[in-house]
Amino acid sequence: MIASALIGVGACGAPAPSSSAVEREPEPEPASVHERTRAALEAWEEGVREATDFAAIPASDSRFGADPHRIVALPGDEGSPRFAVLERGHDQLSLVDAHGQVLSRAPTVHQPTSLVAIDGALWVAGLGDARLDRFTLDGDALQAATPASRPLPAGASIRDATLDASGALWLADEGSHRLLELAPRGDDPPREHPSCRGPLQLEALGEGLIHSCLLAHRVHTEALDITHDGPIWAFALAPPPGPERVALVGVEDHPLERAEGGFGYIDSFLFVRELSEGRLLAAVNLSAHGVVTPKWVRWLSPTRVAVTGYASDVWLELEWATPDCAGEPTVSSRPWLPGTTDVAALPEGRGWLATNALFDALVRVELDDAGTWTEAPEPIFLDAAAPQVDERSFEERLGELLVFTTAMAPRNDAEGKRSRFTCEACHFEGRGDGRVHFTGREREGQRVHARSKAILGLFPNRPHFSRALDRTLATMVHAEFRVANRFSADPDYREGWFTLDADELPWLAQVPGWSAPVDPPALRRALMRFFMRASMPQNPRARGRSGYTELEREGAEAFAARCEGCHQARLVTDDPSTRQDFERWEALIFAEPTGSSIVWASEAYAQTSIGPWVHDEGARVASLRRLNLIWPYFTTGEAESLEAVVEGVRVGDDGAVDHDLGALEPNDPRGLGVAEREALVAFLRLL
Repeated sequence: MIASALIGVGACGAPAPSSSAVEREPEPEPASVHERTRAALEAWEEGVREATDFAAIPASDSRFGADPHRIVALPGDEGSPRFAVLERGHDQLSLVDAHGQVLSRAPTVHQPTSLVAIDGALWVAGLGDARLDRFTLDGDALQAATPASRPLPAGASIRDATLDASGALWLADEGSHRLLELAPRGDDPPREHPSCRGPLQLEALGEGLIHSCLLAHRVHTEALDITHDGPIWAFALAPPPGPERVALVGVEDHPLERAEGGFGYIDSFLFVRELSEGRLLAAVNLSAHGVVTPKWVRWLSPTRVAVTGYASDVWLELEWATPDCAGEPTVSSRPWLPGTTDVAALPEGRGWLATNALFDALVRVELDDAGTWTEAPEPIFLDAAAPQVDERSFEERLGELLVFTTAMAPRNDAEGKRSRFTCEACHFEGRGDGRVHFTGREREGQRVHARSKAILGLFPNRPHFSRALDRTLATMVHAEFRVANRFSADPDYREGWFTLDADELPWLAQVPGWSAPVDPPALRRALMRFFMRASMPQNPRARGRSGYTELEREGAEAFAARCEGCHQARLVTDDPSTRQDFERWEALIFAEPTGSSIVWASEAYAQTSIGPWVHDEGARVASLRRLNLIWPYFTTGEAESLEAVVEGVRVGDDGAVDHDLGALEPNDPRGLGVAEREALVAFLRLL
């Protein structure tokens, strides 16, 4: 049961947990329109589940359109500028012109995220394959370079890349929480360097580097560590003159509060810090200016910063009187579209060309004579020319927008602890974000904390949340609308029962399939559709393989003996009949394109020695899929690594497994041996 400790859900004394702990009394006949809606959605949900083959649900990697992620302006004729674009959802590198029209495409590593130009070649790395792909240009045609690729260490999952002052290529490997350094010329293997958890962005800084870590909430240089309470989504180095400064965009630097039935202190902020000592020069509440969940920021001059939100439709520019950013900035805004992941400048400063993952499009604006624009840009859809067809329904597209924009709580404000709401404030790209927050509850005089979970893979994994109080997806979604709007500036919205209209959010009119306002039941169904589609991504450690290593096989055997009594090999968490025999595990773990469809969970409550528990009975046995996407471990967030988790395993005289914090003495019979711990960690990293 070692693995139940990973998420802090507690030890199962019995080899097979009972589901009685989550049984409920029959619910009365629904009376209100809210209850009738929930009942109808639950009936629909059951119908969808009955028709679903849970062993064959595709991984979410390529199920959300083109998902353009990065854009880089290429050197060349300014009269015919060209840009390289990574389509993360299509596994494509595209060459586009200044109007966003695709000139050519080439297949890349799976889920490409990083793009660097070196000696006339484009180097591409991604989340799903442990290699670098190289491309050159022949006119307007992309072609594979010679050699076409460069191997990376097994399991590497690259989020970003940059060149340092010496010409070395650095890669941020989120799969193993490390940095890789290699010489572009030659074929020497990369050197590995430690990193904080969840390396996200890299930039050269003088003779060294600066990099950010999503899960650790840190920005790191050789001389400085900047740590915030919540995640930092992007940063930009200021140009000279003036002191060395960095602009950071992320969630406000304040503990998240989950009290009074809502979410507090989750607004988006811009921070400017001086790099020599980390001194805070400026902090601006971007949510108050309409920019929510920014993933891109850039200095336009030593005193001027541009930023735009992934969750909102505002382009914001802030300008200070002096480079030390003293005093309040002058703020100006322009209409935009939510979904921006990256922006490139058009030649001669004539405008901007951006990648937009929510619209699966490029966005282009030209500046007028005053150096601005007044009309919202229109998306240039990439799918029209793509080799893959995006078969998503309007409901599924709308559900994605409800998760990643402010549309789920359109009238929230940013006053005090009240915040502009988006799910991504706590679930970056649907994953965890490393936060451990106060739940608003106490147990035996202790405040109960919980770390953020992934919201991918919810469909087969009910009942939901650690307390297991939401037995269906319909119940969970209905409750989340209410929680998201709990602190709405409009009292009529505080129950989360509203109609979504393009009059309120004009950008909705540009969503493919939008034709009329969407009522409350349809909004809930759309959100459910998204969660049904948003499965777990493939595990880069398992993708492209067909079987265990010897160490992983030993780990699977140890897991079967120690852990699977609680974290059962089920395809559906609340359906014991979907439990898979040990002989089936290997084939399911390495299956493609599903990735492992096993949830490694059950619907039972369980208990460990780590508290305080979230429920009188402990917590629901949690899923163990894609553990690299969540950190820290235990509900309380007190384990820094999987190694720390297995060191804390306690085996009783009767073979029952518990978990506690800290390692035992080497010869303590209650602990696991070194070899067994190593094998278990290797297996857990495959799940």
